[in-house]
Amino acid sequence: MEETNIYYLEKAPVPKAVANMALPMILAMFVGVIQNIADTFFVGRLNNTDMITAVMLSLPVFTIFMAASNIFGIGCGTYISRLLGEKDYATAKKASSFSFYGSIILGFMLTIICYIFMNPILHLLGTSVHTIEPTKSFINILAGGGIFIMLSFSMGQIVRSEGASKQSMVGMMIATIGTIILDPIMIFTFHLGVSGSAASTVIANGLAAIYYCYYFIKKSEKLSISFKYFSPNIELIKNSFSIGIPVFITFILLLTSSLLLNIFSAKYGDAAVAILGIAVQINMIPEFLVSGLCEGVQPLIGYNYSANNNNRMNEIIRFTGICSMIISIFVSVFLYFSTNYILKIFITNSNIISLGAPLFRICMLAQVVYGIIFLFTNVFQATGKSLPSLIMSLSQGVLFIPAIIIGNSTFGLTGIAYALPISEFGTALFALLLYLWVKKDFYKSINNVIS
Repeated sequence: MEETNIYYLEKAPVPKAVANMALPMILAMFVGVIQNIADTFFVGRLNNTDMITAVMLSLPVFTIFMAASNIFGIGCGTYISRLLGEKDYATAKKASSFSFYGSIILGFMLTIICYIFMNPILHLLGTSVHTIEPTKSFINILAGGGIFIMLSFSMGQIVRSEGASKQSMVGMMIATIGTIILDPIMIFTFHLGVSGSAASTVIANGLAAIYYCYYFIKKSEKLSISFKYFSPNIELIKNSFSIGIPVFITFILLLTSSLLLNIFSAKYGDAAVAILGIAVQINMIPEFLVSGLCEGVQPLIGYNYSANNNNRMNEIIRFTGICSMIISIFVSVFLYFSTNYILKIFITNSNIISLGAPLFRICMLAQVVYGIIFLFTNVFQATGKSLPSLIMSLSQGVLFIPAIIIGNSTFGLTGIAYALPISEFGTALFALLLYLWVKKDFYKSINNVIS
């Protein structure tokens, strides 16, 4: 770990430290959103709604790999930050090696599962007779490169855990910009259609994984991916999985929500699936920006928590909370009033745009409270509070499921759209109530982190 990284973790003024850690993460996540939008844009140029829908339907499979990577990425990453704060570098190397090889093993297992259960998966995703083949083509390639996706996401988190936020950003940029460059080449030049979009994602993430391996071998002083450090023990697994598993559950519940959204909206036609899918992707702009900010400061919070520098940690949390709320509200308002312009980027059919605009605006309301949700979630994760992290992980999906069922039965397609903001506002309220509920014990355990 370079001296500059220690400076930002321990001594830099809080606004400067937050900017150094969070801005690269925000930029990388924003480019990641652009990557998802680019996939939809280039596939949309094929002028085939079935292929756009196939990309939307395949998104949960990508989410599974990304969610699984966070078991080792965020789980081990937050643990590593705390270990570095304690100056326990030997265990930090074991944790980083465990993350690397754990990602490979789990990625391989998920790939096998996807191939064995391909037909049930396609049925579960809500494919129609028109979308089943392009969706299958997309998933075949995506699952084949699952290990690269796993390594790309998990290693990016581990690199960031030792304060190397810029290097983490470089890897993420390789994956996202690589996908954007390769998309038109694969889709149009090689005439691979929707399969080309999946191939672009796999290749770009593979390049990012190679970059991270180079960083660990040549640049990192305190972490390692050498197999000689791969020696899992109960303490390592417990500290990594106690945070990684709740994060994984969060993504699984989001996946369930995505599946339910596809299933319920499919009853109203493939156009409804495409519209709501686009709305969900656009929603990722403020979600990833705020998530990037809050996840970016996780190493700062975790490091200072373990170093018992509670005043600095408290100031970091306060400053991050203010910034996250400003971002989420501003972007939400902007996107709400730009609905028609946004939809015209992806869809040329004016009738579909007229149908989708009101639904799109409803979905945009969810963004207002992202600042609250991600702030509390990341504070619990960074300080290793497994039970609050688990409860936060469960709340969002648990609220969305009844919201979409009741919304669909009561208000139809409009009710489905309202399920997203209702569940997000409920999660934000629940986060505040949860904090008040655990406030006394939380104060005791982290020595008045939040006042």
